[in-house]
Amino acid sequence: MSQPTLKNFLALGNQAMAANQAEAGVDYFCKAVELDGANAQAYLSLGAAMFKLNQYRACLECIDKVLTLYPDCAEAYNTKGLAIKALGKNKEAIASFDKAIALKAHFPEAYLNLASAYRGERLLIKALRCIQKAIDQKPDYAQAHSNQGNIYQELHQVDAAIASFDKAISLEPDLAEAYFNKSIALLLKGDYKAGWPLYEWRWVNDNKAALNRHPNLEVWSGKQPLKGKRILIQSEQGFGDTIQFCRFIRRVSELGAHVVFEVDAVLASLMLRVQGVNEILIKGQPVPPVDYKVQLMSLPGLFGLELQDVGVNGAYVHVSPEKSTKWTVEMAIHRQSIGIVWRGSPNHLNDKNRSIPLESFLAKLPKEQRYLSLQLGTSAHEKEILQRFGIDEVTTEFFDFEDTAAICQNLAMVVCVDTSVAHLCGALNVPCEVLLDVNPDWRWGLGMATSKWHASIKLNRLSNEF
Repeated sequence: MSQPTLKNFLALGNQAMAANQAEAGVDYFCKAVELDGANAQAYLSLGAAMFKLNQYRACLECIDKVLTLYPDCAEAYNTKGLAIKALGKNKEAIASFDKAIALKAHFPEAYLNLASAYRGERLLIKALRCIQKAIDQKPDYAQAHSNQGNIYQELHQVDAAIASFDKAISLEPDLAEAYFNKSIALLLKGDYKAGWPLYEWRWVNDNKAALNRHPNLEVWSGKQPLKGKRILIQSEQGFGDTIQFCRFIRRVSELGAHVVFEVDAVLASLMLRVQGVNEILIKGQPVPPVDYKVQLMSLPGLFGLELQDVGVNGAYVHVSPEKSTKWTVEMAIHRQSIGIVWRGSPNHLNDKNRSIPLESFLAKLPKEQRYLSLQLGTSAHEKEILQRFGIDEVTTEFFDFEDTAAICQNLAMVVCVDTSVAHLCGALNVPCEVLLDVNPDWRWGLGMATSKWHASIKLNRLSNEF
């Protein structure tokens, strides 16, 4: 029997990659490299497979080998740019994509990636020009039309964005991200009726695992009668999403269901007193007997709610009497203070744009007020700044969101960026000013100074200065 050749391993690796089996691809491409350590194509393919597995530094090692063997390889510079961008170095990535295009003028994929890097640097006009180049070179490039829509949306040209998403969908009807991106655009402009159905595309591709936490349970579609039934409502995404959307649980309960609400442990005690919740299940615990399951953020779509329907009069989450009493005593000296939170979770995809450096944040605040930091995990540098400005921190250990809620209720108001504390204040009906990025999350809409979701929240829309 003849031994496998370099060509065989490359072909098998390409087949594995086409089948979305990157680990198998790496194995085959490694064997190709072992057969011929001077083959640029083998290293290029291995680098692409490493990138697919999020092994960005390994990818760069392979690409450096390619460029040693073949210095004018445009594809290598394109892959290098992708890996560098994934490591958060947009400016270096731009240089790499530029080099790829200089070596290969007709390279729509490189123009697409260059546009993405410019968008990451908020150079949106340059990004728009590059994405148009990609479309000019490849008019049926669905991914490029979808990315064009994202750029238009960040330029606040929402109708143009929707048109781009529609074009992408017409070219590639299974392009999940185009449907999802369109849903965000529709929700951003307040067209909830059209936006909610498309928002279900959030569960395609990378998010399937979250959707299938309990794969054997039947999904409630909104049509099955719930009287006398038990339903598991699964929280999803961030803590703020859970706090914002738990208001809809009472609607499920009003259909006659016994509601089991699955949440993260830090939210459990607070969510126990949400209207309509009968039981709390902490994520990771065994699921009790239920008839159906449903995702929390699918509820407004299932109930056909529009923008004017989502508001709540007064508070819809409540602190236990014990926690309320405890924090009323401990917060006595801060009763007239303003709570501040200047950054969210660093793991959030948009944290770079929604969080604000502490000194820049403080520069926007009136000097005559007294402030109290509610920020968790302050760095040594941030602590030094707070001390310099004479701002206290909450020194008693936070146990969970119920503690945070009780603290917020004992303040004059809260000023924060778009993070879970904003939704917590809204749910408590505590006065709160939210400092929003120039391109806010869809739930805050565009141009409005108040929120349809939270009556106690004032929106302060910032420029690009941060």
